[in-house]
Amino acid sequence: MGCLMFFDWLSCYQDYDYELPVISEDGYAHFDFLENEFGKVRQARVKHEGSFSTSITVHVQGNRIVMEGNPSRFNRLDNLFGFTSLDDCFVVYNAILKSLGLPGFTKCTFVKFHESIKDGGSVSLTPLV
Repeated sequence: MGCLMFFDWLSCYQDYDYELPVISEDGYAHFDFLENEFGKVRQARVKHEGSFSTSITVHVQGNRIVMEGNPSRFNRLDNLFGFTSLDDCFVVYNAILKSLGLPGFTKCTFVKFHESIKDGGSVSLTPLV
């Protein structure tokens, strides 16, 4: 008998090259009394409600979007078994982001390499996973 694995919770973030719009109704700003100036504005987390008592939180932090929740359960009657691929999870997350006027998550294109020097000074690059 095989084992079925699925995603029950997903926390992720992505950074963008620009400031993202305000989506929260409230937040706060740090005020420096000595310099008499405001610092960065911080938005509160937004709880995006789905049906069947589910919600996904979206938090915009300047140029970063952070999301957390159970995409396998979001707006699904048949949520006994969750999504078995990250692609399915991100379809749900990106639909929520689109509804909030935010850009969607994209697949990672960054690969980090580990440098190691072998005999005679030659360098080998190995991808870190």
